[in-house]
Amino acid sequence: MTVSKGLNPQLEKQLDRLKTIPARDPQTAAQGRARFLTEAAAFRPALVQKERTVVSRRFVWKFALAALAALVLFFGSSVGAAFAARGALPGETLYPVKLICEDLRLGFTGDPQVRIDLLMQFSAVRVSEMNQLAEQSNAIPAETAERLESQIQQALKLAAGLVDKDMLAALTRIRTQLEVQVLSLTQISGEAGDLILQTHLMLQERLRLVDEGLADPEAFRTQVHYSQDSEAASPSPVSSITPEPTAGQGSNSTPGGPDQTSGPQQPPEKTPGPTNESGPPATPGDGGSGNDGGSGGNQP
Repeated sequence: MTVSKGLNPQLEKQLDRLKTIPARDPQTAAQGRARFLTEAAAFRPALVQKERTVVSRRFVWKFALAALAALVLFFGSSVGAAFAARGALPGETLYPVKLICEDLRLGFTGDPQVRIDLLMQFSAVRVSEMNQLAEQSNAIPAETAERLESQIQQALKLAAGLVDKDMLAALTRIRTQLEVQVLSLTQISGEAGDLILQTHLMLQERLRLVDEGLADPEAFRTQVHYSQDSEAASPSPVSSITPEPTAGQGSNSTPGGPDQTSGPQQPPEKTPGPTNESGPPATPGDGGSGNDGGSGGNQP
């Protein structure tokens, strides 16, 4: 080793000691190498596991980000569709989306009072839909009136399950909504007018039931439970609209006439009267009878 001039003398002495370094013992070098390889082999599984954990976490995060992006896109488009469907009417393309959104809001609502308010809000939407269709001279689907009746019935059932204080408060709110709906129904003629008339009668009946509930809560509970039990047995007053029978249709007989469905009437059989064996039967005003006292013919 060549040492430059001008170095510190003490450093120069230390460098001089390095000139005579003995060679490394081969056995010691082999032992050190084996010890190093053993430690490296023991440490490798930990490194592999750590690398796998890192890769797994990266995959999970990538999957989570992709799922989050998909959800944002899906719900973003769903929110847009739901917003666009708010004004949809029965028969239009987005109307089923509108109904699904209503059902989802009810499904995620657990408070009975809030559910009652939502149901009455949705029933008011049904009345508005019926009015709009009537103003446009469009047919009103029977399903719309049936859904209206079902939503009001659900609200009454939820109110019947509350304690008296909460039930009276709920019935008061329901009564206010029913009064508005009764007054807002458009009165028209024709087939749609018949459906609206039936709906109007149904709303008045529910209003009467609410008034009874405000006066007698226990009787209201009994009536609501009874109507739920008998709902399947009897058709809905809105969904079952049958036209009145006309003359000669839907009737077995007409006033003052024979039965139209029992077939042609047979003429009554004539009962043969008494006959005269010796001549024609006697006529009124004859002097005697052809059979009296064994006498023969008629008197002149």
